[in-house]
Amino acid sequence: MSHLRACSCVLLLSVVISGQSPDLTVEWIYSAAPWQIAATESCTWLSDNTILIDRPDGGTDRLDPRTEKRDEWLSARRAAEAIGEALGRNIPRVPPPTGASSDGKRAFWRSGSGRVIVVDLPTYETRVLPGAPADTLFRLSPDSSQLAFVRDHDLWSWDIGAGKAQRLTKDGSDTIKNGTLSWVYWEEVFGRQDIGYWWSPDSKSIAFLRSDESMVTEMTYMDFRPEVPRLIKQRYPKAGTTNPVVLLGIATIGEKGVTWAKTGEEPAEYIVRAKWLPTSDRVSVQTLNRNHDRLDLWFVDRATGEGAHVLTETDPGWINVHDDLYFLKNGEHFLWVSERDGWSHLYRYTMDGKLVNQVTKGEWALHGSTPIFWLRQAVAGIDETNGWVYFGALEHDPIENHLYRIRLDGTKMQRLTRWRGTHSINMSHDAAFFLDEHSNTSTPPSLTLRRAADGGIVLTLDAAKTKAVAALDCVNPELFQIENRDGFEMPGYIYKPKDLDPDGVGPDDKPKKWPVIFYTYGGPSSRSVTDGWDFDRWWNNILVRAGYVVVCVDNRSATGLSKKDENTIAGQMTGDHELADVLDVVKWIKSQAWADPDRVGIWGWSNGGMMTLLGMTRSEEFKAGISVAPVTKWSYYDTIWAETVNKRPQDNAAMYDHMDLTKRAKDLRGRLFLVHGTYDDNVHIQNTWHFVDEMLKAGKMFDLMVYPMRKHGIADAPARVHLYKRMLEFWEQHL
Repeated sequence: MSHLRACSCVLLLSVVISGQSPDLTVEWIYSAAPWQIAATESCTWLSDNTILIDRPDGGTDRLDPRTEKRDEWLSARRAAEAIGEALGRNIPRVPPPTGASSDGKRAFWRSGSGRVIVVDLPTYETRVLPGAPADTLFRLSPDSSQLAFVRDHDLWSWDIGAGKAQRLTKDGSDTIKNGTLSWVYWEEVFGRQDIGYWWSPDSKSIAFLRSDESMVTEMTYMDFRPEVPRLIKQRYPKAGTTNPVVLLGIATIGEKGVTWAKTGEEPAEYIVRAKWLPTSDRVSVQTLNRNHDRLDLWFVDRATGEGAHVLTETDPGWINVHDDLYFLKNGEHFLWVSERDGWSHLYRYTMDGKLVNQVTKGEWALHGSTPIFWLRQAVAGIDETNGWVYFGALEHDPIENHLYRIRLDGTKMQRLTRWRGTHSINMSHDAAFFLDEHSNTSTPPSLTLRRAADGGIVLTLDAAKTKAVAALDCVNPELFQIENRDGFEMPGYIYKPKDLDPDGVGPDDKPKKWPVIFYTYGGPSSRSVTDGWDFDRWWNNILVRAGYVVVCVDNRSATGLSKKDENTIAGQMTGDHELADVLDVVKWIKSQAWADPDRVGIWGWSNGGMMTLLGMTRSEEFKAGISVAPVTKWSYYDTIWAETVNKRPQDNAAMYDHMDLTKRAKDLRGRLFLVHGTYDDNVHIQNTWHFVDEMLKAGKMFDLMVYPMRKHGIADAPARVHLYKRMLEFWEQHL
């Protein structure tokens, strides 16, 4: 893969140098070239506040931000020689380490046979730990003396020095998972990260989740291979059915047995976060009720498992889980984010849960730049010595993301990033420096090292690749706002052909009307419109060159501006409120002098696919639409996401029935192109099959593309290229 990226980059740069404009094609989009334009240096902060920076040759450098000195941390050649000698065979090249210690003194790799090779740096002394190919989820202890992992759904730990492994749990099975997550927790709670255990700071204990899926409903997927196709099974709790039973256990290295956390009289419906206190004697546990409107924070004693209740959060709609819990070094306070006043803000508490003060306040929200929108982490760093907390927020502009700092007492707030656009921040542990990956709608990402005190640049690690972008001769999106019927300003972007006249006049002074494609996603706080670099720009430019205008507008609940805006859809997700906003957008589109009101299309993926069906079955505004991997009936989706907003079907039956799009298939207007993968383990293809069946009964004509054994993202290049070419054909034929 690295060789492919390098070749594509050389090819692209040669085109730039020669002054030629490379063809913008679907094949080009799914080559390595556009990723190279957006790529920046891969950097990791170490505990001593130096930075590891990967090199193209496979090695890694170490940068001291104070002196700006850059030395080699890992030689790919020496690592290959050391690992080859340990394994008794020649290894010409090694990939980047599987993991490394926080102090940078130890790294480890896995071999194809499952063995783990631990390398001490800078001596390159090696140790080989036997293992099995199925071993997974390796994590070094904070002191790097132990290496935990999961084998056959049980949690283990290697004593690296002694070369001995300890099995910490003993009941792992197909339905009992220790230290690894059930699918619904992996997807909805931890944002597609298998985070099922946590080392204590003193490296003596591990807190872990134990999931019992034996009562969870089961899905089956049929492959097309071999001659008698294999069947793949998945535990997937449908809305209203039984969830996995999840407990938090504490296992201590060198001791037998597990201490189980006790948080209240009844087991919690969901355990959504765990984090050790710095003293290692307690672990914080966050529990959430089935209705998603009450979250409790507990401090659980490591020795006894007894939980002390600390605080409760409630919300009339639902609670958004976050990762902004921080224990201050003075041992007297912690910081916590809440949306209790309608906006996401930071609060300071004593360790027994008494509120000291609200740190941030105002009609704006804290907001980080995590790539998964339902993962929320806004605090970038804390400088206790000087009394500052650093955080991301939407205060300056709701479609930008900036870094701020404020005193712990809530005074002297300052904005540290000044360049227009989106700033993704990675801060040193002492909060003295930060890495700033910046972009906006016209500028690809750059990476700078900056001082926290004033935001000033120390080094530019990656400059924005503006020449490569200019060579492609693309149009940039224009940002704008549309007022919905309630007076809310919805943010949007628009891609226009270069020869579009705002008055709708063509080159021959005759009226020229343009077909418009409206893209939507629309889920709560799932912003599609930001002032940042977006991979979708390439596809949108292909559409523009084919003669279309592309518009995207975030409906109110999708903007992430406030909890008040989110809660407008409480009890009904992807329903009446989102539809009203979509129709307000279409009304605006059709009022433009340049727009052809009879040629407006709509498309989206996942929730956006559902929004497409919503618009095409409950209005007559769209001539054509593309719906990829849509939910068509909320009772077909998983418990956690469906019930977060909609609650259980048995408790909100009328609204589930109202939102059931399969019952509205007979009302479809316009030409529909449905797309789904047969191995979609997120939004099951039964959603599409049911909608298709209802369209057949109603005599509706439609287009359908099914991708064998593809999951929700239909992610491999051949399938993606085929899909987007087919989409372009569909627009040409039907819009």
